[in-house]
Amino acid sequence: MPGRYRPDGTALMNLIRNIGAAIGISITTTILSNSMQAMHSSLTRFATPFNRALGVNAQSMFYNLNLPSGKAMFNGAIQIRAAIDAYANDFLFMFWITLIVFPVIWMIRRPDYSMSGSGRSK
Repeated sequence: MPGRYRPDGTALMNLIRNIGAAIGISITTTILSNSMQAMHSSLTRFATPFNRALGVNAQSMFYNLNLPSGKAMFNGAIQIRAAIDAYANDFLFMFWITLIVFPVIWMIRRPDYSMSGSGRSK
């Protein structure tokens, strides 16, 4: 690119990079929040008084679903597990997007620096 166009080219590339980053962050945040809600709702099916794992030893004291503190602690445990699964789904999404875009990198031509106008001769 000729020297007189470099500031404009740099500004345009930074604008495109910032817009692309904002779109990517928005998409991954949306996937994260949707996945977290879906995981939380699917894990709450275990929050019943008939779950025998909650009725033995320490679990019966900490996760007693008949007490407000037990419900809150059990909800916190479900929320942590839902967040772990949602982040795993988010990183899996980014992995697949990277695999799709990766071949495009190999199709990009190398720039020809012989006409750069830097004053060097061959």
